[in-house]
Amino acid sequence: MTTKSTIDEKAHRLMLIHFSQAMSVRDAVSIAKVHGLPGGTIDAIERKEHGFTLLQALEQRMIISNNSGIMNKFCQTLFDIRLDRLANMVKEAYKNNKVELTAKQNNPIIQNLPGPGHGGGDVPMDCDPNDVSDAVLSELSGCIGNEWKQIATGHLGLKRYNVDQIEEENKRLRDKVTAAFVMWRGKNAGCAGVATLREILEVIDDVDGDAIKVLERHCNHVN
Repeated sequence: MTTKSTIDEKAHRLMLIHFSQAMSVRDAVSIAKVHGLPGGTIDAIERKEHGFTLLQALEQRMIISNNSGIMNKFCQTLFDIRLDRLANMVKEAYKNNKVELTAKQNNPIIQNLPGPGHGGGDVPMDCDPNDVSDAVLSELSGCIGNEWKQIATGHLGLKRYNVDQIEEENKRLRDKVTAAFVMWRGKNAGCAGVATLREILEVIDDVDGDAIKVLERHCNHVN
């Protein structure tokens, strides 16, 4: 039977964290339907931690059925919808499994999508084109200070463990702030535009006025 003891524990933990951060509810629900998950599970996926809940449901099904093909199909589905970074995390976590995951990228050129705190393009391939871009988030992050953690948990909907992970993965303050906004964008794909972010931040007393000006300027540019 396939159990967590047959996979790379560190890679598995990292995979769970990123799935909790980076998958939109739209993608998670679509994948759940492709895999025929029951309505109750889909409802749970829609309520919270979309990618994390989806991954746990598929892993449980794989363990019960002793069928690693379920995870291989999941991995291929991620490649098919261009969530390549998440797909590669699945392959890395299961590389020590008795059944090798054979899922492959459809287009080898599409790879190395930017992770939290990094650049690498304007809007990543797995983000909605209407969402705030990396360039805007990078500029905005220069206007946010140590209050970023309170903003992240109090207004962006991030969990304490999300903040802990951001701090663990990023050394510079600006990178931490950017990572928090990237995570918020991933959790709200399709509804994470510049105007939405401005509405969130402009009611927070601790936010510097320059941050609002950055968003207002880009709002005007979009309009």
